[in-house]
Amino acid sequence: MSRHPKIEEPLKALNAVCPYYTMFPLDFPLRTLAGRARKGDWVADPFCGRGTTNFAARLLGLPSVGVDSSPVAVALTQAKLADARAADVVRVAAGILREMPRHVEVPTGEFWKLAYQKEVLRSLCWLRESLLRDCNSDSRLILRAILLARCTDRARRAYRPISRISAHAHTDRSPITPSGSGASGT
Repeated sequence: MSRHPKIEEPLKALNAVCPYYTMFPLDFPLRTLAGRARKGDWVADPFCGRGTTNFAARLLGLPSVGVDSSPVAVALTQAKLADARAADVVRVAAGILREMPRHVEVPTGEFWKLAYQKEVLRSLCWLRESLLRDCNSDSRLILRAILLARCTDRARRAYRPISRISAHAHTDRSPITPSGSGASGT
């Protein structure tokens, strides 16, 4: 695999979906894997964080496994390995919001009043509850990461976490192309 592909900006943006501890540029694992891995080699990242190494492996067509104890890290890695079109993610979000009941439980307190408008917080809480119940499609995985990216900094300082996602290993065998083409995941 001696050649590392030129990665287009939309894929680089996907890699940066959410800030996370000890982040490093996508070029680092791309260069390392392209210089050392052979076709069919497995890439293992036992502390995958936001999944940069797993994402690089996927771009190079290498199967990978990533493990992390942080549920936020697992959610971000899953989203970066998901394959859905932006329109599918928007359609899923709109569908969830259309089903929002009149009453949605929202956190209370000064922080929440200052951080979000009432209807925005209500919508975010409903999206969160819906994704906690069902996050079994690529579109929902990506939507969850978008919400984490938007809310993680605020939620870290609040009393109630934005995510209760179970930590687990994620295995990916499906390569993606730099063009980002793929099946819709609704």
